[in-house]
Amino acid sequence: MARLSFLLTFLATGLLPLALLRATEPTQADLPAATAAPTPNGERPEGRPDQQKRGPGDRGPRDGQIREWRKRLENMPLDERKKAFEKMRGWAQKGADEQGYFRYVEDERNRRAKQSIDEAIASGGLKLDETQRRKFSEIYKRERRALEMQLRSEMDKSRQERMPALQKTVLDAYQKEQTAPIPSASPSPTPAAP
Repeated sequence: MARLSFLLTFLATGLLPLALLRATEPTQADLPAATAAPTPNGERPEGRPDQQKRGPGDRGPRDGQIREWRKRLENMPLDERKKAFEKMRGWAQKGADEQGYFRYVEDERNRRAKQSIDEAIASGGLKLDETQRRKFSEIYKRERRALEMQLRSEMDKSRQERMPALQKTVLDAYQKEQTAPIPSASPSPTPAAP
């Protein structure tokens, strides 16, 4: 379940397609040597062009996240990975407005979750450093998901128990309307004028 919520988060933020595309694009090592363009001094470059410009400490802001996502995708069972790719394709087909809407919804959900976690920390009187806060957040989210799943299950069960009564009520109301006399469309007699 955690993997699924992870994927939904990245699908909603638009970062998963980027991660998957970078995860599946071939590196220079995958290409034949003849396709690598020589540098001005005649040598063939190693790695992708974007990697050549960076030094060891000069990584992009999302490189660590992308590596983490790639690792999680590689560790996923095949069926979950297929679902992730299907969702990625669906995301890529959405227009910019629709993607923006889903990003907004996800940002709001994350904002509310952060606010809820902050309230839980404050009500518990905890003073946490960043590592402790991250661990607390993981536990809070896991327990909250479990509670929401339990509530959803109870709601579904209650709905299923109430459906026969609802169906009977609707059928009775429908039959009453069908058997009730329909007012005639003929004009009513008007009183005679004196």
